[in-house]
Amino acid sequence: MRDQKTARGGAIPKQTQTRIPVTQRLGPSSPLAPQVEVVNEQLRIPAKKRLGRPSTKKPLGVNTAGTRTSTKRRVAPVRTSPIRKQSWKAVHTGLCLPPTGVNAGSLAAWILWTLWISRNYRIFQGKIFSSQEVVTKAIIDAKEWNTAQVKNIPPETAKRGPRMETRFDIICQSDAAWKKESSTAGTAWKFSGSDEDRSRSNTKIFTLVKSPLVAEGLALRSAMEQAILLDYKQISFETDSKILVTAILEGSHISDLHGILSDIKTLATAFTSISFHWIARNSVSAVDMLAKQALNAFVSNLV
Repeated sequence: MRDQKTARGGAIPKQTQTRIPVTQRLGPSSPLAPQVEVVNEQLRIPAKKRLGRPSTKKPLGVNTAGTRTSTKRRVAPVRTSPIRKQSWKAVHTGLCLPPTGVNAGSLAAWILWTLWISRNYRIFQGKIFSSQEVVTKAIIDAKEWNTAQVKNIPPETAKRGPRMETRFDIICQSDAAWKKESSTAGTAWKFSGSDEDRSRSNTKIFTLVKSPLVAEGLALRSAMEQAILLDYKQISFETDSKILVTAILEGSHISDLHGILSDIKTLATAFTSISFHWIARNSVSAVDMLAKQALNAFVSNLV
């Protein structure tokens, strides 16, 4: 019995010292196993190919001309027709006419930017903006940008600005009549000068007018627009609104007239010489009568 235990006891160290191969413990190995392992190693797909990444040997978008180690990327040129370039240049450099109130820069770039933002809102947040909201947002952003810019006016430009004491050969008087109940304004203006052909007048109706001061500003702005169409270069504008003339000459900020004053300053750049004057109410009686007649005719047609 002791010999058997000893024999058994002697056999145990031999088993611990001699390591049995895995193939013998798990069963007889197949002669094809090494070959299959080699084949699998050869057919192994690299991680970059499995993940869809480009190979490091020939990266996509790398210019390999001349040397293999070049890592300079080639940017595809954007081909634009000359007609498109010319059209965009004309839109970008064009003057924004009233009543936008944008007196500097191009509104086209702001509209494109607002369209891009509206697209992102629709895709990521499900918000949809109308065309009127997009244009309004573009105008507001353009105005805020222009207001925030620091403008250094040269001395020569300041001297050529609106003057009060000088009167030119062509004089334009403007006036407005406002009706509170319907928030409607009738505006009128009259050109006069040494030449009889320059004596002409016109009227225009505006709705949703907030106050008589706004109506006076609309009348003056409309008169300036027609003066530009008539190709007048030197002209003096007269109105019986002292607040309006002071705001134009001194650059005062009036909330109700913010957009109108901005348009007036922009239109003033189209003239070689221009001046603004305040005159008494009885001096514009003829223009005042035209404005009241236009307003009464419009209100009676509504009834």
